[in-house]
Amino acid sequence: SRSPDSLRTHLQTAVCWCRIIGAMGCCHNKELYIVCSWDWNEGAEFREEEHLLRGSSSKATFEQEETPGSLRVESDKGPPLPPPPGTPPANSKASSIPAVASPSSRAVSSTSDVNVAVEEDNKEGESREPMLRLRPALHLSGTFANWESDFAPALLKQVPVSDGRKDIARLKLCVKMTSQSFSFQVVSAEKKWTWRLFPRDAKPIRFTHVSKEGKLAPGEPDAVIVGLGDMKAGHGLNFHVVEQKDVVVTVWIEVPTKPSKDPGLVEPCYNTAAGARVWYTVEDTGVQYTGGDGVDLDRYKWMTG
Repeated sequence: SRSPDSLRTHLQTAVCWCRIIGAMGCCHNKELYIVCSWDWNEGAEFREEEHLLRGSSSKATFEQEETPGSLRVESDKGPPLPPPPGTPPANSKASSIPAVASPSSRAVSSTSDVNVAVEEDNKEGESREPMLRLRPALHLSGTFANWESDFAPALLKQVPVSDGRKDIARLKLCVKMTSQSFSFQVVSAEKKWTWRLFPRDAKPIRFTHVSKEGKLAPGEPDAVIVGLGDMKAGHGLNFHVVEQKDVVVTVWIEVPTKPSKDPGLVEPCYNTAAGARVWYTVEDTGVQYTGGDGVDLDRYKWMTG
């Protein structure tokens, strides 16, 4: 075995190298291990001999950790030396580290649970499916629009269909009424007046565009049957929203659609009104237009009563 003087010299050299390497900013475990490594038993013998030679005045002490093979040097002039590479932490327990589940993971205990999880994933995928856009756009027209078929303020805004149907497009126009009535037809800027939606069973009062059959009921999508018109059919037959002035309503339109030649788009079925619905709700969904017919309906008690 080595003499205490030889081991002391070895230790002093090791500490000196540690300080030099640390000051240079390159104190890696590998370099430290090469400089400071020696046989564990020699260190243990030196611990006893050094204690006898230097007593309690020693500035450097050796402590054996719980894990064999690790050696720590404590000094009043520097930080503790790390253990050699590959040495496990003193109190490490690999089995005590819990597995972290990913946010999307589910705990399943049976085949039925797996099926339920798959169905939920499918539903989430369906809800993220993009809405097929209706082209060309549709408008509302009436006296408020001077009967233009492309009156920009009355452009209908498409919204998602709640039941996910792909053969129907739902549109809306939120209106702040400036009179007791808001009368309109549904028209296409592309088709002009060769295509229109109107109240099929409407019978207008003579010399007016007002009909009892065209009066919409709030919150009732099927209250008025929708008809398909052209340049002649539907002329003078309008849908009516009858409320008080300054009331905000949302007019809802549903039209049947068919696939377009352009991907991601659908177009109106111009040859049928089957599946078409027109109604309104008394709610503010974001005012898009402010207007009305400017007609005093007090003389039509059967309309306002």
